[in-house]
Formats: sequence, C-alpha cells, structure tokens
Amino acid sequence: MKRVFIAVLISSLLILTGCSDDHGHYISGKFEHASNTPVTLARITGDGEQILDSAMTDGGGRFKMKNPVKETDYYLLRTGPQSVIY
Repeated sequence: MKRVFIAVLISSLLILTGCSDDHGHYISGKFEHASNTPVTLARITGDGEQILDSAMTDGGGRFKMKNPVKETDYYLLRTGPQSVIY
C-alpha cells in the first residue's frame, strides 16, 4: 500500500506540473481495490494541507476531477485520512 501511495504521489506531481492553466484540464486515474472511495487533491503549504478539490471513485476505482492547479508547487493526491510524513 505504501508503494502504491508513493507511486501515485510522484505521478500526480509530474502530471500537475505539466498543467498550468485550468482551461479544461482534468486529473483522472484508477485505484485498485478502491471502489466508491473519496480522492482528495491538496496543496502542501508551511501550515499544512490546503484542500483544492475532491472526487469519488466509481465502482471500478476510476475518478476524474477538474485541475485547479495554477502554479508549480507540492501537491498530494490521497484516498484516505492516513498520516503522511513529508
């Protein structure tokens, strides 16, 4: 599970840095064994996490959300409230 989380985090950072405006850009993906699960996109700041958007996975673990990111920064895409060490 930890490897999956790290892989998703790295992938999302690469995707997010390539999308700098919000003219129809979306973040989408699929999580294994995560049907009907909330997915949250957050910006990492000095004060903690700033929630930017969220979505629910469908029965197959797929999700899609609008990309609100406007600048290169540190972001986190998570599927649960687990603690994360930065």
